[in-house]
Amino acid sequence: MRAQHPTTPNGRDTEVTEVLPRASGVVDGVIGAVSNQDGSVSLHIRISMPGRVDSDLIEVILPHEHTEALAEAIATPPSAARAPRSPAIPCTVGVGPPHP
Repeated sequence: MRAQHPTTPNGRDTEVTEVLPRASGVVDGVIGAVSNQDGSVSLHIRISMPGRVDSDLIEVILPHEHTEALAEAIATPPSAARAPRSPAIPCTVGVGPPHP
């Protein structure tokens, strides 16, 4: 499947054929969700690393046409018939220190 990703800063198409594995490491964090006026959803993920006082912010922006795919992935119970790995959902990601 090929999808146009309107929020990608470079405006390129994004291939949506990848299946993502699980992360090899885990850190503590918190997540918040914000609905934007254009219909996209921003997930704000603040992570803390052991031994650090500060935290980093990761912002995942899902275009409105892909928010249902994420909601479906979250709502599907593990016992339901689904692939062992979730399909990739196009998004834009911002990484860096949080703004004051």
